[in-house]
Amino acid sequence: MDHYSFRKLDWRKDSYGRDDFFYGLASICPHCTKGMTPEVLTKTFWNNQGFMVLKCTACKEAYFSILSLCNDEVKESLGFDEYLKMNPNDIRIFKATETFPEIAFEKFNLPEKIVELYPQFARIYNQAETAEKDNLDEICGIGYRKALEVLVKENLCNKNPDEKETIYSETLAQSVARYKYETVKKVAKAATWLGNDEAHMVRKHLSYDTQYLKKLISVLVHIIEAEHIADSDLGRILDSPK
Repeated sequence: MDHYSFRKLDWRKDSYGRDDFFYGLASICPHCTKGMTPEVLTKTFWNNQGFMVLKCTACKEAYFSILSLCNDEVKESLGFDEYLKMNPNDIRIFKATETFPEIAFEKFNLPEKIVELYPQFARIYNQAETAEKDNLDEICGIGYRKALEVLVKENLCNKNPDEKETIYSETLAQSVARYKYETVKKVAKAATWLGNDEAHMVRKHLSYDTQYLKKLISVLVHIIEAEHIADSDLGRILDSPK
C-alpha cells in the first residue's frame, strides 16, 4: 500500500547510469519515528522501480525502501502546466511506496493519515506528549502550540501551494483567518488563543488548560483527516466504473 503523499517527501535530483531522475524519500524514520533527511547508502533502479538502503540521520539505523515510478500521479496532482515547469524534460520521477521495517504509526497518538501527510506536526506533537508524560507541565503546552501552528500552516500550504512563502511568514492568526469554513476557523482560532496562553506568564483563559488545547487540536486533526479522505479516497470511488 502506498503510504506516502508526494508533496511530503524529501525530493532530490540524481542520476543513475546515463539517466537523470527525481526521487522522493519518506521523511520519517521507521525505527525512531523522527522526522529527518535520510542518508542514501546504496541505490539501484530497474525498469519502473528503485531500491535503496537508507540511514536515519537521527538514530543512525539503516532501513530499506522501495520506490515506484509516479510521473502520471505528479502530473495529475499538479496539473499539466505546473508539471512542465517542475519537470520540463519529462525525466522519470520515483517516490517511496514501501519501507522496511514499516513505519510504526502506532507510536504516534494520531491518525495514520495525519502522520503520513504531516510528519513534522506528528513529531512535534509526539515530543510535547513525551514532555507531558514526564511531568514537564510548564513546557509541554508550548510544544502543543508549535505543533498546532505547523499543522495549520502545512494544511493551508497544501490548499494554496502558490502562497507557501506568505503562509510561512505570516502570524498563526492570519493563517487561521484563511479557512473558509466557520467551524474550522473557530476551532483553530480557539486553539490558537489557548496555545498563546501556554507561551505567556499570565493566562487570559483561566477556565481552560492544556488538556482542552489538546482536545481542540484533536478536533482539527480529525477535520483535516476527513477532508483528505474525501478528496482522495472518495474521488477514486466515485470516479470508478458504475
